[in-house]
Amino acid sequence: MSSVELQTILELLYSIEPGIGDKIKANVVSEIYATSKEDENFKKLYNPSPSRLTILHIPEGTTKIDNGAFEECAGLTEVHFPDSLIEIGVKAFVGCYQLTKLHFPSSLKKIGEYAFMDCDHLNKVHFPFSLREIGRGAFQGCNRLTKIRLPFSLNAIEGDTFGECTELSEVHFPASLEKIREYAFYKCSKLMRVNFPSNSVLTEIEFGAFLGCNGLTDVHFPDSLDKIGDEAFKGCTSLTTLQFPDSLVEIGHGAFDGCILLSEILGQ
Repeated sequence: MSSVELQTILELLYSIEPGIGDKIKANVVSEIYATSKEDENFKKLYNPSPSRLTILHIPEGTTKIDNGAFEECAGLTEVHFPDSLIEIGVKAFVGCYQLTKLHFPSSLKKIGEYAFMDCDHLNKVHFPFSLREIGRGAFQGCNRLTKIRLPFSLNAIEGDTFGECTELSEVHFPASLEKIREYAFYKCSKLMRVNFPSNSVLTEIEFGAFLGCNGLTDVHFPDSLDKIGDEAFKGCTSLTTLQFPDSLVEIGHGAFDGCILLSEILGQ
């Protein structure tokens, strides 16, 4: 039964006995086609309790999901994106705690700031090769995310993007990446290795990018790297050996502060 059909039935029931529709709404499977919580169908079915929504279909033809569109829909477990989607707005799904996986369409170019922050049941994300930008803090605090493969279309990882993803253990960096910005992987305590492709064009790792990654044992810097920012690897207490490329010209203040097991530093 579609959400439109359900709404028609509920409206009929309202005309017979006021209030009976609310009792029924509380017990139906919550699935809808909508572009935001402001859609009339959404308001009629789920306000004032958007947490009852579990399965969401974004209609085909939608190119952007607005800022905060489904913020705090705490019961949402599935989102089906259309092939037409280009952009997901700021905080569009922040606090959707029950989301478990995301498969973005090949049309997607931008994920806005904090779009999926604190979706702490999220454990699988597929990024398309069309993606050009992942906004600041987009996946911050997604505590069950374990593995990510970033597409070749990205040239920067913004600040806090994967900060405090405490179960993240594996990251595949694309050769196209030029900058890893401040706190991008802050306190990713299960991350053990940071390796870049041999043809990487990475030039800068910014302030605190891997701060507090206390499970990190191995970092392989690319030949293109010229700057490591302040406190970039501070508190990485499991690091034992580092090898710097000849291209490196600047290591920031406290970049390896607190790396208590670090005993060998090599140059090429």
